[in-house]
Formats: sequence, structure tokens, C-alpha cells
Amino acid sequence: MNLNPYDFTVGTYHSVDVTHINNPQSFYVRTIEARDIIDRIEKPDPEPISADRINLGQRVVYKSNVLDKYVRGNICSIKIDEEITCDVFAIDYGCFDKSVLQKDIHDPDKNSEPENQSPGLAIHCRLNLCEPKDEEFPQEVIDAMKFFVGEHTATIIVKATTSDQLTVELRTVDSPRDIATMLGLLHYTTFFKVLPSVSRFSNTADESGPSYLTHIMKYKHRTLNVGDVLHVRVQSGTSLSGFYVAEMQEFKQMVSDASNFAHYCKGRTMSDEDIVPGRPCAVRVQDPDKYERAIIKTVEPDRKAIVQLVDWGKEFESHFSWIRSVVSGIYLDKPILAIYCTTDEDQVWETSLPRFLFPGYDLVIKIMALGDGFEVPHRVNIYPTKK
Repeated sequence: MNLNPYDFTVGTYHSVDVTHINNPQSFYVRTIEARDIIDRIEKPDPEPISADRINLGQRVVYKSNVLDKYVRGNICSIKIDEEITCDVFAIDYGCFDKSVLQKDIHDPDKNSEPENQSPGLAIHCRLNLCEPKDEEFPQEVIDAMKFFVGEHTATIIVKATTSDQLTVELRTVDSPRDIATMLGLLHYTTFFKVLPSVSRFSNTADESGPSYLTHIMKYKHRTLNVGDVLHVRVQSGTSLSGFYVAEMQEFKQMVSDASNFAHYCKGRTMSDEDIVPGRPCAVRVQDPDKYERAIIKTVEPDRKAIVQLVDWGKEFESHFSWIRSVVSGIYLDKPILAIYCTTDEDQVWETSLPRFLFPGYDLVIKIMALGDGFEVPHRVNIYPTKK
């Protein structure tokens, strides 16, 4: 039974129950195979849990006000006033219950072990090609999605994966088209974030397109704060006045996701007129199947462009035929990995300078002053990692 988003293969079909909808970019499904065990693992122990056993992260069975039944959950927060109450996440459904009373919280029934200790069965999903018309989805959009989904078994087609979410096409027997298409055609949502169509030849914006395609496509830098300490690896750079690093765990996740990203990019194209400075894209960097996220920096003669690989920092010359469009929110919204940094030479410990700017060198940085994306580097102090 698939439990982790990375266990799902891009392009595969799965029959699911939709268990909870926050909005089109955050909803939960559970594969129909889980129906065989869900009743057994939701049985509570007869007695409420004792106060000394209530801990953050504790696996429990509790009475959900949202679902009006006993379900499995993880305790997310604890409040102690006249009585103990907890906020609990329903791990097999995807919803939260706030201020659950201690009397409604139980240990799992011992007779249902070891099944009741299995990981949560709810898988976090987002619709492919479905973006809000404004900053957030209004309630009418959420209600429309719930209406189209209905109560029947649904089918998901996996379009992309990360460690915590699937991007899917969602279909139901009652809807003539997939849910994202239905929402878009009825003007509840946009199909993707788009730039105004600016031609390199006329330098004018095309305002004749649908008014609901209004959002700007761009990759976003991660939010950093002065004092942040990060374990990083060097991505690229030629001097200490300007080099790029990536947080180590995020880099490992990118490597794990590389094959799925390549699968997403294959078969996609980008028209010559859309290849303009500032446009986010993907670029093939290794024959035949390695792609990286990039931003177009300049357009050169002979159908070539200089692009900046946003997860590495370095620039790369690419032929137009190697450039692919990126419209999936799961890749557009994932923060840029490369962190642009600067430091003083006296920060590099003795004997390490020749190796410091070699890609893969790992170190610890502390943010001393904030920069601005790829325009102004963050000033950092650097420290060796403990071996």
C-alpha cells in the first residue's frame, strides 16, 4: 500500500477516496486498498488516555468533531487549563480537530496491533494546472471543488511528486472532465500562472488573452533571517565575494526528485516567442535525461539563450531546443535552492581555501546580513562541519 508521495510513480493511475479538501492545492486522498483495514485501526482502547501519556506527536484514537467518528491521529499541540485539551491531526483523513477533550482521546485498541501503528494513510495532493485567480482560493472555489468531487470513488493520475505532496489530475465518474479543467472552464480558477505574452520582436504585451490568466510565473527564493544557521554544500562560484550554496537536506531532496522532474519535462516545449529574459523554464543540461530549473537571462543569436540554473546559481548557454516550459505549481512554488553568499577571505580556515569553492564542499553558514535574491549576496560567516 502506497503511503509516501515518493512511492507513487509519475504517470500511474490510482483509485482513491477523497478524504478532505482544504482547497485545490491542498487536499487529501486515500487509496481504496485502505478500506479493508480502516475500521479495524480506528477502534479505541475502552479507557481514555491518562494525562501522563499525552505527548506531542503521540499516536492516538480520538473522537473527531470534523468527521463525527473515532479516528487515528497525532497530537500536534497540548493546552493545560482547568482540563487538558489537544489539537489533533487525523492522519488517515487529512483534517485537524482543535481543542479535543482528554476524555475523547484514547490509546489505539491493543487488539488491532500492529496495523494501528502503520503510517498515516492520507496522501497530500494538489491539482495539476490549477491556480487561484487572486492570492488565495475563495470559499466558492472550495465549495465548487467539493461539488465536482462528490462522494464517489475518484481516480488520480500522478503528474509530479515531492517528499510531502503529489501533483495529480483528479477525475470522478460524475464529472465530464477532470476537476482542474472543470474549475478553469467555469472561471473559478486559472489553468496556470502566466507572464504577459511579451514578444522579443515587438516588445508589446498581448492583452487579448483570457482575463482569468493573470498570475505571474516566477521561481521564489527561500525566506531567510539574520542569525539563521544552515548546513550547506557549495553549488558554484569563483570567488568568496560571490558564491552559491544549497541547504544540504533540500539538495538531497532535489536529487531524489530529479527523475520525476525529468519525466515532467520530457515532451514539453517552449515557443521561441516565449523565450524572453526573466521567464522561468527548465533546461536540458545533460544528454539525454537531466533537466534543471532555470531563468532566462539573455537571448543570443542562432536560437540560443543564457540561462541561470536557479538551484545551482551558475549560468549556462542553451539552445532553444533544450528549453522546456514549466507551469506546474509544484515546481514553480518550490523555493530556489541556490543561496547567493559573500564572505571575507579571513573567514576561510587555513588550508581550506583551494577546496572551498569546489562543488560539493560542505560547511556551515550563519546569515549576518540579508541580500536580495541573485542580485545582492547574503553576507555570511562560515564554519567547518564537525567530522
